[in-house]
Amino acid sequence: MTDHQSAEDGDTLPGGRTGRTGRTRRMAELAAVVSAATAVAALVLGLFGLIGAGGSTRTPDASGGSSSMPPAETPSATATETPTPAPTPTGSAGPGATPTPAPSPPPPLPPGWRRTDAAALTTSLALPDGWKLKEDDAQRANWISPDGRYVLGVKRDSTHGSTAQAASIGQLAWYRQSAQSKMYDLTAESRALDQRGRDAVRLDLDFRWEGERTPSRRIELFVAGERGQVYQLLADDLRPDQASALPELFETARAQLVVDTP
Repeated sequence: MTDHQSAEDGDTLPGGRTGRTGRTRRMAELAAVVSAATAVAALVLGLFGLIGAGGSTRTPDASGGSSSMPPAETPSATATETPTPAPTPTGSAGPGATPTPAPSPPPPLPPGWRRTDAAALTTSLALPDGWKLKEDDAQRANWISPDGRYVLGVKRDSTHGSTAQAASIGQLAWYRQSAQSKMYDLTAESRALDQRGRDAVRLDLDFRWEGERTPSRRIELFVAGERGQVYQLLADDLRPDQASALPELFETARAQLVVDTP
């Protein structure tokens, strides 16, 4: 091959010169690369255009991908307040509550009875006609029958508690201490009952007073008041027998008893 001969298929001529065919092939390859790069760039630019038109920003998530986040909302300039309900006045029942019913008034007085107020004890009771006051102090008041056989009395204190149950238990325990109560050979029965809408306890006692040979009988009612004190209604028969009027006396006095008077 001479210097004037052309090289074929990229043959290199002496002196570092290439043939015409090799130069043509390289130019074609370069043009193909430029064309491919231009296509890729157009694809990338088109992709960014689509993202911008969507109106959202894509941020990387924890897994390395991306997630869409909506634009932040602008807070309202006007705050809405929830009205606070008015408190329930003290002493009145709230919605749905059942108010405590007021005690019913006592029945009409039976013939031969009169109403008596024990103002210092904030209570009122009924007594048979002709009964006289035997003792009266800041804690108790007792009345005795004309023949001296029966006694009706009321008492108010908080020595043994503020409920009828607690007061009856404490009072009975004290009665059993004969050295203090002066009551001997005591037997007792206790039962719960309703005293015109209030819980109450009744005690039935048989005993003998110190120095007496004949027995005595007592029926006693315990009912709690509204001021933390317990009221007691007592009915005594100092000479009990089969014809004793004690049960009737007690029941009539109990029906007429009014506590927590002004």
